[in-house]
Amino acid sequence: TFTHEFKLRNPNATEADVMFVGHSLGGGLAHILGARNEVRSVGLEPPGVALSHKKFGFDRERYDRTAVSLQRDYDLVPQVDKQGGEVAHMPCDQIDPTHCHVLRPLMCQLRRECDLIGDVTYLNLSTFQDCKID
Repeated sequence: TFTHEFKLRNPNATEADVMFVGHSLGGGLAHILGARNEVRSVGLEPPGVALSHKKFGFDRERYDRTAVSLQRDYDLVPQVDKQGGEVAHMPCDQIDPTHCHVLRPLMCQLRRECDLIGDVTYLNLSTFQDCKID
């Protein structure tokens, strides 16, 4: 399995060191991989995959244990299929569904609301250069 191979190559790693993350369809794929490999996954505005669990070959209960999704108001993509696991909702300052699905405004909003203004070494700060932080 993935986790077995990962631990062989990274003997000092713990379960906390492994996580699948993706945006949009990549978030749905992260959830599928997470559920199939019993690894945590984070989907940023992903489509749901709960109703498709048999087709994608994973256990629904495992999906509910491993998945965390972040979705914004008015975004249509997370409304496809059904979400599972933990789902956090964030407001979107636009009613336009295409704006509410774009990754950069979401990342800026996360930076602002989660107080990621200082030296955040694990993020590529060039992603946030044009964020308006009050």
